[in-house]
Amino acid sequence: MNKIASAHTGNSSLIATLCLPVLLAFALLALILFVGACSEDTTEVPFPPQPLPETQNWLFTVYGNSPDDVYVGGAKGALMHYDGNLQNKWTLIPVGTSKAITSIWPSGDGTLYATGHGGAILRGSGSSWSTMASGTSKNLFSIGRFEGKIYACGVEGTLLRLNGNTWGGAPGLSWILDETGAPSDTLIFGQDVASLTTVNSFFFGGAFNDPNFTGKPDGTLGTKGGVFEIADHTSFPPPESDTGAYKVLPDWILRPLSGEQIVDDEWILCSTSDPASLSRNYLGTSEGWLFQLSDARGDTVWTKFTPSVTVNPRGGIQDIWLDEHQNIYMVTDEGSIVYQTADYVFNESGSRETLYDGPVSLTGIWGTGQGTFFVVGYMEDMLMRCTHNPSSGYFNFVFVSVKFPAGKAMNPGPTVDKFGRPLY
Repeated sequence: MNKIASAHTGNSSLIATLCLPVLLAFALLALILFVGACSEDTTEVPFPPQPLPETQNWLFTVYGNSPDDVYVGGAKGALMHYDGNLQNKWTLIPVGTSKAITSIWPSGDGTLYATGHGGAILRGSGSSWSTMASGTSKNLFSIGRFEGKIYACGVEGTLLRLNGNTWGGAPGLSWILDETGAPSDTLIFGQDVASLTTVNSFFFGGAFNDPNFTGKPDGTLGTKGGVFEIADHTSFPPPESDTGAYKVLPDWILRPLSGEQIVDDEWILCSTSDPASLSRNYLGTSEGWLFQLSDARGDTVWTKFTPSVTVNPRGGIQDIWLDEHQNIYMVTDEGSIVYQTADYVFNESGSRETLYDGPVSLTGIWGTGQGTFFVVGYMEDMLMRCTHNPSSGYFNFVFVSVKFPAGKAMNPGPTVDKFGRPLY
């Protein structure tokens, strides 16, 4: 088989507190769009605008080992733990960094790893965590296991591999394969890859700079999404005796999804990962498309679900969680929690529905497998605890207040970088 490519219950004072800065931001956005509409500038908006609360006490990632061992991470080096208590109290864990935490991942042996900005990598469990020297100052977005090794990845194609207790750089030469599977171009991760955003058992996902793009790249504009996997040199043609072609073989190959190039200016933002079950591997893109790994054609391919999960063309799927029955829960840039049944096929079977539609971007989701899941995102000093019963359709949520570490207020200005990733 080939591998490819304190709790609140939504009272009015809470909602007013949550929404006031967001409404002000939207009012400002509306004014900007009105002024823009009066001009002749037709430049495509590179990424959905994000809300601009004053202090940016946001959480970006959530993951757990069990219902009574859950962690969230976010701005200002915030790392918090939930032990299953009925008061929904989260304990702040000092981790020795003020850099944003972007991803938390359990290695399977009780140990967790976390990545963050400025090359931050943390390792620990419970209340005992320590920093690891990563050897890079680049922002890191994801961590996980690929081919039996633990990798971390991030901006500008940064790819690190853990050897024992030491992080080192991984090889970074890749070929782009065309629709026939033949090499069409080469990529160097540090030069040609815009970012790597997710580690999966079968691939690394992200976006590379479009070599055919003309103009100034901005955000996702000028990039193409793809999956990187280890190059199988036995499948390549033999070197040409005259030209010497293929004498320098790549470490990786880049494949478009399902044998087709996904739409222009798109990133792969997230994925689920299961090395034992192909069908439990999903990925989501910056354009709101959901893909599933399968072997429907006797080969390992990515199958796209129709229609797109989001409404707006730049409304990306930021995170995905599967329950024990392989039902799919997704959070989006549009502020939505979307539920899709395991048997969903458009206009044929199953269903897809929006459980929640809020005013701010949601960035992380993880559940306990007992109808309860947690959601984080651009919500000031809080997260969401949700309950869903797929059989009855019952859905409920509460906002849970959390305490961030002390830190100076963020400077006025952009809160996301040109790729839409959090700056803080």
